[in-house]
Amino acid sequence: MDLPDIGVDALPDDGEKPGYLHQLRSNQFFAAGFGLGALGAATTALKKLSVVGMGIARRKLFVSVELNSRDPSYEWFLNWMARNVNHTQHLSVSTDLIKHDNGTVTTSFGFLPSTGRHYFRYKRTFMSCERVRETNTLARSGQLWESVVITMLGYNRHKLLELMEEAKFEAVQKIEGRTIVYSAMGHEWRQFGNPLRQRPVSSIYLPSQVSSRVLNDIQEFLSSQEWYVDHGVPYRRGYLFYGEPGSGKTSFIHSLAGAIGYNICVVNLSEKTWTDDRLQYLFANCPDRSILLLEDVDAAFIDRQAEIPRGYTRADAHLLLSYSGLLNALDGVMSSDAQLVFMTTNHKQLLDPALIRPGRVDVQEYFGNAVSEQVISMLKHFFPDVTEEACSIFSSLVPDNSMSMAELQGMFLLHKDDLDSLINAVKELNLNNIDPALIQPGQEYFGNAVSEHVISMLKHFFPDVTEEACSIFSSLVPDNSISMAELQGMFLLHKDDLDSLVNAVNDLNLNQINDSDS
Repeated sequence: MDLPDIGVDALPDDGEKPGYLHQLRSNQFFAAGFGLGALGAATTALKKLSVVGMGIARRKLFVSVELNSRDPSYEWFLNWMARNVNHTQHLSVSTDLIKHDNGTVTTSFGFLPSTGRHYFRYKRTFMSCERVRETNTLARSGQLWESVVITMLGYNRHKLLELMEEAKFEAVQKIEGRTIVYSAMGHEWRQFGNPLRQRPVSSIYLPSQVSSRVLNDIQEFLSSQEWYVDHGVPYRRGYLFYGEPGSGKTSFIHSLAGAIGYNICVVNLSEKTWTDDRLQYLFANCPDRSILLLEDVDAAFIDRQAEIPRGYTRADAHLLLSYSGLLNALDGVMSSDAQLVFMTTNHKQLLDPALIRPGRVDVQEYFGNAVSEQVISMLKHFFPDVTEEACSIFSSLVPDNSMSMAELQGMFLLHKDDLDSLINAVKELNLNNIDPALIQPGQEYFGNAVSEHVISMLKHFFPDVTEEACSIFSSLVPDNSISMAELQGMFLLHKDDLDSLVNAVNDLNLNQINDSDS
């Protein structure tokens, strides 16, 4: 039988079997898979290299800066974008309520860049900004966290600095000559309303020595920071303005803020939401160049021993602001340096001595009712051409401490165009006939109804009344026997019937009461 010719090459040398490597190379499926794996590995490596290369290129060829929503420059830049970048199509609306000097309010709508990426050119340099809004909120304020990342092609970061300086300049120009008022919202300060027009110190009618003394003290303090640091003295200054309602305490603080270029952070301690840690945090984080104003500081506590504000019980004490918390916020370890603190009160006698001791309150100023100097100053301001003789006559009609500055200004505003009308109105008040013993410095006196008041009210309610009827009715109401409120109440009850009014007053028998009192 003939055997098939299998060839010499088909037989293994020396009787050895083929190796695994040879078998794998000869397997077409393995060869194809190996090739694909090598291609995938090469692609992955190239991808990683491209990412690394892009990262290197970004670091070398691009400059980026991030602005977060808690930084003032965040709003500056968005407003700059709204004014200078007009081609972006993705916008969010910003509504501004503009209050004018005459009290009217107008509304304007602005468009800010919305979330996402926006491209623009600044001084021949390509830039992009990406506005991002996170879903989580800020722990203390409850606001959504936002940020803007500005990226510039190139490596000259000075262009970004120029951009931010320009945005800052435009923002400052918008509020130049105005004072921003901040209010505490949660654990942060927020602008309250529109910036107020700065008020000259000369428009506050105070005795000259008071305004000059306080202003000079503030200016000396602001120029002495190095001295405070060198001597290890805390760099802060406290002021207490106390006295009569309507005497100009808060208005003077507003004018002082404008004079030194500061804003105002207002704290109302009578709010029920204050706690020790919130107060200390806000006091330590006031906006730069801001006055800290504590209005009606006497309203915070009933007394130091109780330390429980009105409307709360002792069971709620751990949730509330304590007296020691207020003192520590003013000058404790956590208190802030470079701070101007102003307090106002109408009742200094209710304040605890620990609150107004030196170190917490360095300057105390009394604000009383109108005196001659203030009366003449206001008269010259409203009527610049008034003569010295007219000033002397008018001043004599308003004895010292007989009228608050707010009341006096109210009368000036009612008669701002007619000096004669103003003089006649003040004469009708008959301030000189008030018993001088009843007028104490710092005390305002309002007596009960006198004959002139009674007749004036009678003619107002019954314009056709005769002089004889006026005389008869006036005789039924002796001077100081009834308050103006009581008298007006009777007029309102009988406003349509004079005879009924006369009978009602006659039934009161005020003349006998007056005789028995005397």
